[in-house]
Amino acid sequence: MKPLDPLASVTLGRMHYLHAHGHEAAAHGQARTATLWNAYQDGQLLGADLCKALYIAWFESFFPNSYLRTWQWREMFQAAGFARQGRPAGRPQRPITLYRAVGATRLARRLTRRHSKGDIPTPEYGWSWTSSLHDAHQLDAQSLATFGGSRMYTTTAPPAALLAEILPNEWVLDTGTPGLTITPYTHERDQQ
Repeated sequence: MKPLDPLASVTLGRMHYLHAHGHEAAAHGQARTATLWNAYQDGQLLGADLCKALYIAWFESFFPNSYLRTWQWREMFQAAGFARQGRPAGRPQRPITLYRAVGATRLARRLTRRHSKGDIPTPEYGWSWTSSLHDAHQLDAQSLATFGGSRMYTTTAPPAALLAEILPNEWVLDTGTPGLTITPYTHERDQQ
């Protein structure tokens, strides 16, 4: 069995940064998210400062939901308002089609539950999504190589479910938004 690569499920935009600064990012990710939550709770982070702090913490985290609970992230993202690359921005006006590639094995599902402390029941309900079908296919290939099984999902995300655009084409999606439907992606859709 191949050893697990913790970077294999990280979206492509962060991949370059994390490969160059992997150990630093992992060490800072946990410490930064704890500091972020404490500063937010103390009222020290508001508005644009909170947007920037969320961007940095999410960007540097291998598995953001392993450091804070889903409700904590949701609360901070909602308090900050929508942001693009750490800056306050207008929320998209129309729904956006998003994709997510995940490992499709029992191991992948177990890791998801463990890293999210049970908040995310299965990998397709994770919060990092891409609007680039090309990036999704590359992530699908990486998940297949890492876990021995992969599956792609898609959703048409209403603007209210979009919490931030971390990098171009990389979105933080609140998969707990009422009415949000996540469905398996079929490659036949590429032909349409």
